[in-house]
Amino acid sequence: MINAGIDVGNGYVKALVKNPDLDKKAQAVDIPSATATISSKDARIQENETPKIKAFFDDIYNQMEVSIDSELVSDKDPMFLGLRAVRSGKAIQEFNLQEGHRSKAETELSAVLMLSVLAGKALTDYWAKNGKLPGKDETISVQAKIAFSLPISEYMRKRDTAVYNYTSRSHLVRIHNFENLIRVEVHIVSARVMPEGASAQFAIAAKGEKFIAALVKDMAANGISLPEGITAADIAGAKGIIGIDIGEGTVNFPIYQDLKFNADTSQTLNKGYGHVLDAAVVTLDAMNQPYHNRKQLADGLENAKTTPLLRVRAKPAIAAVNAEIGIFVKEVAKKLRDVLNSAGSLAEVIYVYGGGATPVKDKLYPELIESVKTVFGEDGAYFPILYLDSRYSRWLNRDGLYLLSDDGPKSAEDLTSV
Repeated sequence: MINAGIDVGNGYVKALVKNPDLDKKAQAVDIPSATATISSKDARIQENETPKIKAFFDDIYNQMEVSIDSELVSDKDPMFLGLRAVRSGKAIQEFNLQEGHRSKAETELSAVLMLSVLAGKALTDYWAKNGKLPGKDETISVQAKIAFSLPISEYMRKRDTAVYNYTSRSHLVRIHNFENLIRVEVHIVSARVMPEGASAQFAIAAKGEKFIAALVKDMAANGISLPEGITAADIAGAKGIIGIDIGEGTVNFPIYQDLKFNADTSQTLNKGYGHVLDAAVVTLDAMNQPYHNRKQLADGLENAKTTPLLRVRAKPAIAAVNAEIGIFVKEVAKKLRDVLNSAGSLAEVIYVYGGGATPVKDKLYPELIESVKTVFGEDGAYFPILYLDSRYSRWLNRDGLYLLSDDGPKSAEDLTSV
């Protein structure tokens, strides 16, 4: 059995996977949400090449070459996953952020990524238990209990269909990296769907008052001081919460009233940090810069943080991204005003988090403060806005989903009952 919380973001797949019979703790997965179809067969790892096999399992999810037999996936060709796809030089399949009408629940890429993660974990467990690869005619069969998320607007319309699609049939994942083809039959015995951002709020609640105190200190450094008599404990105990979950394709605004998720007032902005990157790619393409898609741009910017020579070359890319951030944050701030006008009367605190939170913080934080003042007047400056760093907040949806994958609450409405 595999328990898995899988956050299939428009930018990255973040997951926690655990086999309770083998693992002391859950194993983390973090790969770009991308595939690349391949037409030729690369060199396969031979069964006697133990060092290569061990290297494969060290980063299996970014090295897998898979094909999938499932009613959820029409493309039967082998494909690279994750970082291997991004760096392959081949045309990549990523979530099309311009297809705002297309449900992530109905996008084949979601199914490919989720099923591949489960198959990769099953193969990893087989290797750990047996010290060898499956035989030529052998099929690994694995059962899984999963939790995953959808944008709030899709959660309202598509959650039951999404659960049925994964649980009503088995799915065969073929792994092509080795001399002999490996087959993994995945049976998803239970699936829970959460609204994006709501599962993150569950993980925040589990972190406790000490964590909130650190956020309050950062908030004060950004110009919001707590009124006299208000403490971090008061914030940690707030029952009216607005989340701002900044992802690659969407910004979700989950609303909690009396510590219960309110699906009716929660909202989604169908733009995210990925739209910033997409727009920057267009600018950079006109400048003949070698960034052909947002995955390559994001990869280049990340590597530039730690590599001086790449950082120098990345200056045009950084400038192009910063210009687009200025436009994006105004849209987020406007959406917050809409949320506050419709659901702000009982709200006590705002949390900002997600993989796109930190890159836009310097420009977004002041805009959020102004949005609160616009709705509540100058006294709105005392409205706590707690801003979480993307270095850890990008994991929050994943963490919350994992807690729900097996023995946790049955629905979003039960999220705060544990």
